[in-house]
Amino acid sequence: MAKIKIEGTWGTAGVVSAIARIQGSGPNGKDLLNKVEAGKYQTIIETVAKAPKYKDTRLGDTELPLKGAGGGATCQPTHPLANGDIRVYIKFEYMACYKAKDGSNQLMSRELLIAHELGHCRAIQEGQTSDHAAHKLAIKYANPIYLELGKKERDETT
Repeated sequence: MAKIKIEGTWGTAGVVSAIARIQGSGPNGKDLLNKVEAGKYQTIIETVAKAPKYKDTRLGDTELPLKGAGGGATCQPTHPLANGDIRVYIKFEYMACYKAKDGSNQLMSRELLIAHELGHCRAIQEGQTSDHAAHKLAIKYANPIYLELGKKERDETT
């Protein structure tokens, strides 16, 4: 069983607090955390002051698009930044709104962002290698936790 490891010097207390809230949110939060930890890959959540750069085989020097991703990005174990682990990069300052199922815009919180990224981790642990499909599954896995935290579910088309 691979525990979730938290790294970084910028905002790690926010990650710990968010995970504790997810764990205490109800059965869906506990289930998501258990499934991520039960997978074969180590999950590392790293808070960063600025988006990391890496060498892309097609694009050369590339910056991980944290701002465009709403503050979080999950890298598959095969990604150049992942080193064989599932690696989540978080920059809370880039959190954005999300579109709820009722069409309204809702403010993203640290708990919701972490729940969504953990949904990506679960999808990868289950063998999903398509980023698009993993994103759809992340929303599916995180939505029950959004409800447990008293928030509106995210629209699955975004």
